Amino acid sequence: MSGIAPRPVTQELHNAILSSLDLNIAILDGSGVIVDVNEGWRRFAEGNGGSKVALIGQNYFDVCRRAAPTSPDARKVLEGMLAVCRGATSRFQYGYRCDAPGEPRWYVLTVVPLAGVDQGLVVVHQNNTETQLAVARYGELLDSVRAIIWRAEAPGFQTTFASKQAIDILGFPAEMWARDPGLWQRQIHPDDRDWALALSAKAVRECRDHVFEYRMLGADGRIVWLRNIVKVIAASGAAQELVGVSIDITDRKRAEEARDEFARALLYAHEQERAFIARELHDDLGQTVALLALKLTALGRHFEGAPERSADVAALASIVDKVATDLRRVSHGLHPSSLDLLGLGAAIRQLCDGLAQHQPISIEYEVRDIPRDLDRAVAICLYRVAQECLRNILKHSHATAARVHLARGEADIRLQISDDGVGFDPGAAARTGGLGLASMEERLRLVRGTFVVKSSLGLGTQIEATVPLR
Repeated sequence: MSGIAPRPVTQELHNAILSSLDLNIAILDGSGVIVDVNEGWRRFAEGNGGSKVALIGQNYFDVCRRAAPTSPDARKVLEGMLAVCRGATSRFQYGYRCDAPGEPRWYVLTVVPLAGVDQGLVVVHQNNTETQLAVARYGELLDSVRAIIWRAEAPGFQTTFASKQAIDILGFPAEMWARDPGLWQRQIHPDDRDWALALSAKAVRECRDHVFEYRMLGADGRIVWLRNIVKVIAASGAAQELVGVSIDITDRKRAEEARDEFARALLYAHEQERAFIARELHDDLGQTVALLALKLTALGRHFEGAPERSADVAALASIVDKVATDLRRVSHGLHPSSLDLLGLGAAIRQLCDGLAQHQPISIEYEVRDIPRDLDRAVAICLYRVAQECLRNILKHSHATAARVHLARGEADIRLQISDDGVGFDPGAAARTGGLGLASMEERLRLVRGTFVVKSSLGLGTQIEATVPLR
């Protein structure tokens, strides 16, 4: 196949190429005189009040010198062109703004030596308006969101960039984050520092994107809640950089705290009411029933010679005895006195023993290292969870055996309850809107606890509730 002969490069072709570019180009000699321009340069000059004839032959250095006293841009451009002329640098680039009437415009100036001509220069102005407007819009978008955009090295977590929202949210200037490598780690709230750093380090080792919420201390000492959304940039299986957004969620967290405080107050009032009713049942009605039992016993002695009447009185005494037992059971169910007097461990033992005595089920329990002075809200929460779980086992599981394990760990208290019953589908139970699991989960959330249910049909159920000690 025959080749196509290359077209000779003529001066006309050179000019056509230069004029077709979306660039404003001028050729300068070593003294700064413009010796040639392309069509883009001419159009730019016309649009800004220049003349086609005056352009070629004009000394561009002198133009910049005349403008330098009032224009920092002209002063810097002149310095850059002279540096390229002297050979001090092989390239000079500078961005500046040059508005047209009613239209903002930005340009990037590039100056390079003219190949083959001693001390000659090529000066190029490129319109950068679209890029600048996009950057401005992006900046406005970032500024409208109360969030910090940042970059950091991996795996050391040294911040290399932080957006200006850093000073509004945390009180530290953006440049300070890059200047002080340990600033982020130092400003994490002491209660969150260990777990936040451990979580971040693990995610970075695994090159895994991650999201977490934690507290920071602002420059003035105030607590700021942040939601970190982190992208891990990796190469060859190793993390190289972290890019993230830290969203200020302090207002949301305060609203959640107010909601939780209200819910805790309701639960406390509910428990107080239960305790009051329990005391009334035990101290008032209980004493009245006990007195009635004594009266029936005394009455029975008057009918020792009348078997029929004696039997009637004995039957009434038996009924009263049952009422007394039921009153004690209801009173204890409403609020066990042992929880206040002896602590959570004793109350759990009493609960298991009481249920096992009256139900056809074996309940094994183990209680280890539970402090007597445990926070009352935590003690009530774990007792109610155990009570609800055991009631559910008795009502629904058809189990023959259950196990309760309550123990203190290094940083938490863990309650585990399991049975050998028929099991259930936790997802289906959640969809039907049952209150039992939901109420237990809500109780635990209010004391910063967690609730995990593991169950499947035919394989029993395991429930674990964990509450931090701190």
